Amino acid sequence: METGNSMSSHRVNLLYSYTSSIAQSSCFKKIVRLVSDNFCLVYLDAENTILQLHHYDFGSNVLSMAEKIQAIRDIDETINCKAEKEIFVYHAFANIQLPSHLYSAAVAEESLHLMVPQAENYAIVNQKNEEYDIENISAWPKELFQAVRQYFPDASLQNTTNALLRKLHQQQENVLIFIDNECVTISAKNHRQFSGMNSFAFKHVEDCCYYVMAFLRKMYENVDLAQPVLCGNFVPNSPIYDLLYRYFTNIKIGELAQPVENSYRYYEITFY
Repeated sequence: METGNSMSSHRVNLLYSYTSSIAQSSCFKKIVRLVSDNFCLVYLDAENTILQLHHYDFGSNVLSMAEKIQAIRDIDETINCKAEKEIFVYHAFANIQLPSHLYSAAVAEESLHLMVPQAENYAIVNQKNEEYDIENISAWPKELFQAVRQYFPDASLQNTTNALLRKLHQQQENVLIFIDNECVTISAKNHRQFSGMNSFAFKHVEDCCYYVMAFLRKMYENVDLAQPVLCGNFVPNSPIYDLLYRYFTNIKIGELAQPVENSYRYYEITFY
């Protein structure tokens, strides 16, 4: 199914759409969440009650970052729900975490050169994580950063990794594994203290499991102490889940973030 105006209808596919019976033409907060191959628009009231939720993917279309953001803007304008506050959330593959007392703009700039080659093609998006008192620094492709600033000029920018850190802090389990297409981000804690986070690109599920195991062996003397929760772009009984289950029979699947039945084709985390 395709949706949107003439500029974007050929670019995106509607996966799920929900409109509350109390939905209005305005809202308190709008969340735009973008990962590698799909995006979600969520409109909330002041109590974070969902008024509208619309989830799309880009199908087989090969779009530039700027074209993706323009398509999202077109859909948002079609929905035409004005918000007092806008938040744009992106899952950046390259990220690093620093203790807050060590952070400065100069350190962030140095970190950017460590995170990515050709650092001049990236922009720094920094967000403090209050739960662990760390600065979460991500590298956004400059084309994406500039397009977001053009089409969503009033939006505050946030990183998916910061939401992962919040979730890690909230949950009892000590490991959180986030799948986004062919990228896995793993975060870990030990005795409620943040231990580390890393992201890996993979082509095969066996590679994904290798990276997970290698990371957790660095975090824990005994990998059996890991209590992983899996969330992101996957479905139960998928090859990734089945293979991880061979290593971690205690693995759990994260709860659906939205109180809307079947709102996603995969298990998510809350971004607001």
